[in-house]
Amino acid sequence: THSASSRGRGGGICAVEKAGSGGGGGAGGGSSAGGGGSAAELSSMRTHSASSRAAKAPDIARASEAERGASGGEGAASGGGPESFWLPWHIDPNTISTLTGDSYFDFDTSETIRLAEYPETGLGLVALNALGDVVHLSRHIDEGSLVVMMAAGAQVHTGGLLRGCMHAVQREAAPRGASRIMYYQAWYGPGDHKFAPPPGSGYSTAATTEASAGGGLGRRVRSVVDPIVNAVHGRTQRTVLLSFRRQFQRLSAGNEADGSQARFEALAAALPLAEPPAGQPPAPLTVDVMTDLSCPLAYLGLKRLSAAIASLGLDATAVRLRFHPVFVNPLMDPDGEEMGAYMLRRRNLSLAEYNDAAYPLNVAAAALNFSYAKGRRVIHPRRAHLAVAAAAERDRAPLYAALARAYFEEGEDISDVAVLLRVAAALGFERDELRLRRAMDGAEGELSRASRRLDPLVDAVPHFLVRESASGSGLELHGPLEIAEFADALRTVRDAAGTPPPADGFGLQQPPGMLLPGFGGEPTRVPTADRRGGASIVGLSLRGWEGPGAWPYVAGDFSREDEADDAIKYASPSFASHVDAAASASLTQAYSAYFGSVAAGSPLAILDTAASWTSHYPPLPAGTRVAVHGLNAQELAANGAATEVAVGDLNKDPTLPYTDGEFDVVTNAASIAYLTRPRELFAEVHRVLKPGGLALVSFSNRVFAEKATALWLSKIDEDVALCSVVRAFFAFGPAGGWRNVSSVDLSPHPTEGDPLWMVTAVKA
Repeated sequence: THSASSRGRGGGICAVEKAGSGGGGGAGGGSSAGGGGSAAELSSMRTHSASSRAAKAPDIARASEAERGASGGEGAASGGGPESFWLPWHIDPNTISTLTGDSYFDFDTSETIRLAEYPETGLGLVALNALGDVVHLSRHIDEGSLVVMMAAGAQVHTGGLLRGCMHAVQREAAPRGASRIMYYQAWYGPGDHKFAPPPGSGYSTAATTEASAGGGLGRRVRSVVDPIVNAVHGRTQRTVLLSFRRQFQRLSAGNEADGSQARFEALAAALPLAEPPAGQPPAPLTVDVMTDLSCPLAYLGLKRLSAAIASLGLDATAVRLRFHPVFVNPLMDPDGEEMGAYMLRRRNLSLAEYNDAAYPLNVAAAALNFSYAKGRRVIHPRRAHLAVAAAAERDRAPLYAALARAYFEEGEDISDVAVLLRVAAALGFERDELRLRRAMDGAEGELSRASRRLDPLVDAVPHFLVRESASGSGLELHGPLEIAEFADALRTVRDAAGTPPPADGFGLQQPPGMLLPGFGGEPTRVPTADRRGGASIVGLSLRGWEGPGAWPYVAGDFSREDEADDAIKYASPSFASHVDAAASASLTQAYSAYFGSVAAGSPLAILDTAASWTSHYPPLPAGTRVAVHGLNAQELAANGAATEVAVGDLNKDPTLPYTDGEFDVVTNAASIAYLTRPRELFAEVHRVLKPGGLALVSFSNRVFAEKATALWLSKIDEDVALCSVVRAFFAFGPAGGWRNVSSVDLSPHPTEGDPLWMVTAVKA
């Protein structure tokens, strides 16, 4: 994991917490709340949040003081001491595990780094021995050692004679610019073999473990080990491997380990990027400022941010500023309060002390060549924020800046509508008081919704979200940072523009979903895409790969257990749900993103192949053409999205009854497993698509096994393998006919419910 630099150190001046806020919110930002995960979560092979992982170790056994110190607190800094637990206490859900010690490499040169500051560490593995002692294995092995651990499968296969090794993985911090590698091998066995005890062993899943140490430790061990052993018992090696790999790929790392990624995603969802106002060109960077127009620190943050933008030679065409209300004192008297009385009551400061040139806030202002107006009142900023919300979108940023300057530097009462009108009129925005009041009344709903949306996500102001406008990746910043820190953040996000997602080398946080090729190959954000799923990782890794050199399959690969005419099975409508509700909803959201990537102009035209009673489509614009082609006329007639219906058996005749270049998008959902002539069908899909058109093929591991092809069933528990099969279909249907072939994981949950994967391609 590449170690990213931390953000949010703020030059000694803290941000202002909202009234009633639980804390955090200083210039260095808040910390994540702690919490523990249950053994039931482990049994379903989920991961825990970083905070719950960090809380695990001291509760398990009698760790020494040094070991307690090594376990670290949540959010330890990269390049310092060890960070929080990477894996909680558990046993592996396979048969045998082997691991080597850690190695560190320079991120840019790939040269090995010798970490003198960690002379006794290397493998971040801690294990529980039979006496209940927590043992740091790195103190007992050298660089040439190989650690062999029994896992849940070994315990089941030997009827309990061998026990799974209960262990946790301590993350070892790496300096900035370093990558950490640990080699890990999980041994399972033949894919179809079940985890089952030897006959006659008397092994029972009701009591899988006896701890050598009794009492509370034994209970703790059983609470962790038993659910995992029971979770693998009776399952095949292949299905357990799929579940474990899906879980393991989603372990929190980097930004995701300290909770900052989750916070960034929540804020990004609350503040979606949008097209610029009419008449404005798109700006490469978007900065969302969560602020309160009565807060002097928020104004200091804005001044420093503006100075940083200017220092980089940027202007409004390069950086789009958006302001959002977060009220520090929502219960403030609407008429405000005299500054002296307020400061004495809230800060125990006299007005003279607050206005003194040596007061830190005034020192910071002087460094920027301005001063705070000494005679201003403390105001309730709601009317001022309403005036900003009532303005045209292109006018909001300059109006906000003008109102802030009028209040903080000139001492104007911007809660007075007459002052609001005078400032707006000076900018040429509004000169009629009645119209302004009506516009402010009309903005009440928008302001209230924005405030409610952000209030639970922001503990203090000022708060910033700096994003690259095209991809949405960026940084969350806390407090009125120094100019150099703002400039560093802006530069980092700007320089990441155009780099392959997820731009991990820049240490950026990512918005929900992934940026994937849409119509014509245009980058399209798909909100339900899981960038840590195997299908997504492979999709990124194989960009530009044209596929195997020759068709890799033989006729037997497309044989089926039931070779009877498909019309027999599908003669009567079944109205079956081929994926569960959560997977269907994820597919619908993905379709919405992909359909939205089609350029405006003529009405949208979509074809759903191997269709049924539902196409999982979102609500579509009026005039959209939706052709559905499937086996059962009654099911197709019940499809609420369809505007036209065609009945046909694609295994008998893959020819589609449409002319060349009719459709913008062609979909195929949960049906690819049954197609015996995919190469011909994919060529047909290519034919009926417009240039730049999209083909979207989605699937799960749920099938009618008797009708699925032998090829599909042989890879049914491997998402990456199934995606590779569909990629090969595109590579030869027809050869050279597709570009931007990609795969993505759309599963709504990493280990529960139906998984969902999709392979997409753009007509060349």
